[in-house]
Amino acid sequence: MTARLDAAGGRVQLHGTLADRAWSAPVQLETSKPGQGLDRLWAQARIDDLQARLRRGDDEATLKPQIIRTALAAHLISR
Repeated sequence: MTARLDAAGGRVQLHGTLADRAWSAPVQLETSKPGQGLDRLWAQARIDDLQARLRRGDDEATLKPQIIRTALAAHLISR
């Protein structure tokens, strides 16, 4: 999981399913550290999400500029 935050701090609660069982875990963000390359990983996931929305028929005029801005900001090549 990746997240783009203005500053580390606070707490989030993660929820998911593992082996068909629900789980939940608190994560303290005060102990988090910035990581190298995570901005590109986040941007790739964001572009994938926006492109999936395009495939589902969401508004191209709204989504395409978002894809381009995200790709350019992260120095990525995208469709």
